[in-house]
Amino acid sequence: MPSENEIMKQAIALAKKASGNTAPNPLVGAAVVKQGKIIASAYHQKAGTPHAEIHALKKAKQKAKGATLFVTLEPCCHHGKTPPCVEAIIAAGIKNVVVGCKDPNPLVAGKGIRALRKAGITVKVGVLKKECEDLIKDFSHKIKTNLPYVIAKVAVSLDGKIATSTGESKWITNEQTRIFVHEERKKADAIVVGVGTVLADDPRLSIRLGKKEVFKPAVVFDAQLRMPLKSKLYTRKAGQLILCVSENVDLKKTEAARKKGHHLLKCKTLKGQIVVRDALHKLAQLGFQQLFLEGGGRLLSSFLNENCIQELLYCQAPIILGGSGRDVFPNFHPQKLSNALKLMPKWRKSFGDDLVTCYNF
Repeated sequence: MPSENEIMKQAIALAKKASGNTAPNPLVGAAVVKQGKIIASAYHQKAGTPHAEIHALKKAKQKAKGATLFVTLEPCCHHGKTPPCVEAIIAAGIKNVVVGCKDPNPLVAGKGIRALRKAGITVKVGVLKKECEDLIKDFSHKIKTNLPYVIAKVAVSLDGKIATSTGESKWITNEQTRIFVHEERKKADAIVVGVGTVLADDPRLSIRLGKKEVFKPAVVFDAQLRMPLKSKLYTRKAGQLILCVSENVDLKKTEAARKKGHHLLKCKTLKGQIVVRDALHKLAQLGFQQLFLEGGGRLLSSFLNENCIQELLYCQAPIILGGSGRDVFPNFHPQKLSNALKLMPKWRKSFGDDLVTCYNF
C-alpha cells in the first residue's frame, strides 16, 4: 500500500507532463485512491480544458464514491472557463481529499477547502507542501506580482565568459548540456533574447530533441526594431514572434512585422533600452507565465538590474576564454562587495565535463 507521500509524488510527476502547456493555469496532478490502491490518476493538460480532478474522477467513474482524492493544488470553487472542481468532487461522493498546497489565487485561497469540509468531506492539507508549491512557482509569482516567472540560462567558461572577443559562442557547453537546455526550453511559455543575439547568431530558438523540432513563441527585446526582415525568427507563423519595441519606434519599420501577423509590444524605454518590468507586465497580460531568458549579456544585465530574474541556470564548461572574452553580465556594476548579489544554489548536475547549477534569487 503506497504512502500519502508516494501517492502525492506520483501526482506531481503527472502534473509535470504538461510543463509549458497550461499557462495561465498552474500545473496540477490528481489521483483517486480506494482500499489502498490508485484506481485513477490524471493531470491538467491545457488551459480551458478540464482540470486534473475532473479527469481523474471521470476515469474512476462510480468507484470514486467513498474514495480518497489526492490533488497537488487546492480544488477550485469558482466558475472560470470550466466549472468548479469542488462541485464535481462532492457530486462524485469522494470521502476524503488530500491537498498538497493551498491555491494562492484570491478567487480560491482556502475557499475550496472550506467548501469541501462544509459538505462533510475530510480534508488534509500540506502533504509534500514544498514540492507542490515548487510545482506552481510560476503561477504563484504571476498571481503575486503580475509578472511572468523568469528563468535565465547562461553558457559560460570557467572565467565567466559567454563568447570570445569576436563573439564566437558555438559551442561553449557540450551536447549533453545543450540537450538539457532544450528540455528546459520546452517547459517555458516563451523564449526571450535581445536583438544583439539575433544580429550575431540569427537563432531559430526552437526546441530540438531527437529528430523533432518544436517552436515556442519567441520574444525579442528590440527597442528600435533593428532585427533584419531576413532573420529566421521572422519566418515564424503568425503570432509566434513578439517584438518588444520602443513607444516611439519608426512606424514604417513596424509594418513588415504587422503584415506577418507578429505581435508588437510598445514599451517604455530608459536611455534607449526597454524597461524590462514594463515589457514583462505586457507579456503577462498576453498570458505568459514562465519565460526562458537566453541573453545576450546586455539583456541579462537589464533583467538583473531590474530584479526580474527568479532562477539562473548557470551552465559552465571547463574552458577559459580570457580577459577579452564577453562577460555574462557586462552592465551590472556593484561598487562594493556588500552590494553584490548573493544567490542560493537550488541544485547542481554534471553533464559530462560541464557543471550546471540552478540558483534562486
